[in-house]
Amino acid sequence: MTPHEREVRRLSNARYRKNNRERVLQIERRSRLKHKDAALARSRAFRSTEHGRRLSRNARLGREFGISIEDYEALLASQDGLCAICHRPETRQMFGRTSHMTVDHDHETGLIRALLCHGCNASIGLLEESPDRCRAAAAYLERFNRRQQDGR
Repeated sequence: MTPHEREVRRLSNARYRKNNRERVLQIERRSRLKHKDAALARSRAFRSTEHGRRLSRNARLGREFGISIEDYEALLASQDGLCAICHRPETRQMFGRTSHMTVDHDHETGLIRALLCHGCNASIGLLEESPDRCRAAAAYLERFNRRQQDGR
């Protein structure tokens, strides 16, 4: 097939799809249902590759935070690969791999603050991201630790 013939066929197919939109959608739905298991298997196989995981991660970062994987990696490098709160690397294991640092963001504005390990991110979430509650928790722990050191 020559390039010209390919272009003629492409335009003809586009015209058909436009003029028979409902029929085409119905055929596509039936086909997706018929081949659902095979499509899921292909998708899982792709996502199990390093390239597939990276593309999936890039899509999720873009969808949830408006950043690319390169932006994430630059932020991680600026933090020397450490959590912005505890200054330790991520240690949480999921599916036999160390998890990625969590993108911490302001839930009202959506602005990204920093990358946190799972433990620190969960902690500030449980404290409802309230600086007052975080300070109160820190004061509580300091009082308890002082009592232990004083032998009480």
